[in-house]
Formats: sequence, structure tokens, C-alpha cells
Amino acid sequence: MKRREFLFQAALGSLGASAGILSMFPLERQIIRLDPYENPFRRGQKPLLLILRGKKPENLLAEAIRFMMGNAKRPLPYRTLYIKPNATANEPYPVTSDAALLQRMIEIFNMTGVRRVIVGDNPSYRGMMVRRIFSERGYFVLGRMPGVQVLPANPASAYSYRKVRNPRWLAQRAIMVNRDLLNADLVVNTAIPKRHHESGFTCALKNNFGAVYDPVRTQAHIRMGYGKAEGLRFFDRTIVECADAARPQLTIIDARSLLVKSGPGLYAGGEIKDGVNEIVISGDMLAVDAYCGQLMQKNDPTFDPTRRLAFQLAYGRELGLGEPDLSRVEVLEWQV
Repeated sequence: MKRREFLFQAALGSLGASAGILSMFPLERQIIRLDPYENPFRRGQKPLLLILRGKKPENLLAEAIRFMMGNAKRPLPYRTLYIKPNATANEPYPVTSDAALLQRMIEIFNMTGVRRVIVGDNPSYRGMMVRRIFSERGYFVLGRMPGVQVLPANPASAYSYRKVRNPRWLAQRAIMVNRDLLNADLVVNTAIPKRHHESGFTCALKNNFGAVYDPVRTQAHIRMGYGKAEGLRFFDRTIVECADAARPQLTIIDARSLLVKSGPGLYAGGEIKDGVNEIVISGDMLAVDAYCGQLMQKNDPTFDPTRRLAFQLAYGRELGLGEPDLSRVEVLEWQV
């Protein structure tokens, strides 16, 4: 048996095991996504997309978050906040989320009425490696702040997840999503625009891979390697379906620097592009990725957003996940 075939059979076995574990929770109701995603951050019927620019765009972050929360269609306060960083590897920003910026976000959200904050991610590693990433990237230090818990989840432990379904999905029958994320009043998806050696590009949509049970991701990676065009479509649909399963209400993109040429880490041949100096905030992940795809193309001529990203955005629109046409988005630009 070839190594790829072995990995594929192992992934199927893991998925089968997860189904067996799920049967141990007969009283727990699964979540079924029947309605399109409702973006709580709109002006009229248009989703808001706020772009902060300047040498230190983070200086505008407090005003920007207060502005977005002031335009929320759901009454405040949001009591429990779940922040989903990008902890894909044990490498510093812009490979992983900047802990200093996460701390600033927590301080700002606390001023809006948040009482409990969870910082959590499910990187595709096991056991002590997960804790090592969180420790060396400075995430555990955030747990010293009042009301803050730092909870790296084991991506291979089904007990940490809850099943989500959407009958319109074309790739996955069900996706198991982090329980703490699903139980939060407000989920903030904090991503970084990066190139990716398998998905081509990772930003708002792809960051939700870190919110789901690992065998879903493993299956998508292996299917992509098997089926050429079919495998690519399965992988891209899974990216969008994971985002639909998690449905973070707010996305904050740290584009002060980008990872260009390759990724998602320096280990994969990525190169750091400094001086971009933007932070992008929206409740619409499709609008965010449409804009950040343009930003990546501007700073990395090897990136073509009309290929994989265009397919993901079109599929996201079919699922009612947002608006990728920026002419239908209220785009606001603030200069520091």
C-alpha cells in the first residue's frame, strides 16, 4: 500500500471513529444551518468593511471596534467573546497572530461590556505541541488578564466539538466545530493574509479550518492530492463549509505584514512582506477575502485571485455566507 493510500485509509478510519464517539452523545442536538448567515454588522442592507491604514493602524483599533459594535444589529452587550487566532505553526507574526494585538483587542472589547474572553485555536498538532505553540507565541500570557481563558483544543479529541450540518453543503455531510466557539455570544476571527502551498491563499475563510475537528481537514488535504481538479474543488468547498459551520460574527485581519510567495509558514517557503500597514474589519468573510485577495495580488504578483479564491467566494455566496462583490459593500477607509 502506498503512503498516500495509507493516509487516506487512516483518515477514513478517524472519521469513522468520530462517528462512533458522536453516538455516545444521543441527547445532544446537532446544529443544522438552514438559514443564510446573518451579518450583524451592516449599514442599511450593505455589509460594512472597514480598512485602517497608516504606519500604525492598530492605533485606530479602539475607535474602529467601537464603531463596528455601534452598528451591530444585535443589541449589546455580548457577554462571552471567543477570539480565534491563527496558530498554524511555531513561528512569529505574520505566520501566527501577534499576541500584543490580541491583548489590545481584549482590552477594547472589555470596554464594550464583554465579561468573559476565550482565546482558542485547534492547530493540526497533538498534545504538548499545541501547548508549546501557545506558550512560545505568548498566548498563555493573555490568560493573566481578568476574565480571560486561553484554551487550545486538541484537534483529535471529538469531545471538544459539536456536530454542525447544512443540507446545502456539497463536500461534507457534517462538520464538528469547537464547542467553546459555538457557545460564545461573539466570535472574532483574527486572521492574516498569507499564501498557502495547498489552498493558494489563506485569510478569513481558511482560518476557520482551525475551528473544526482534525479528520475533516485531513480528509480534505488527502482528497486534494488524489483527485486533481475534483480534489481541488472538494478542498475549496470544505474551506467554505468550515467557515459556514463556525460562522464567526466579526473578522479582524492583521495585514500590517503579509506572507507572500508560499505558506502558511516560513517553513513552507513563505516570505514576509512588511510595510503593508493595514487592518481590515468586517462581519462579512467573503467581502474580507475579496479585498484581501486584491491586497495579496498587489503585493505578490505570483498570486492569481481569479482561480481558487474566486471559486471559494462564489461557493460562499451560494451558501448565503456573504457578499464578495465589493461594489455592494460599504467600504470605509480610515487613515491614521
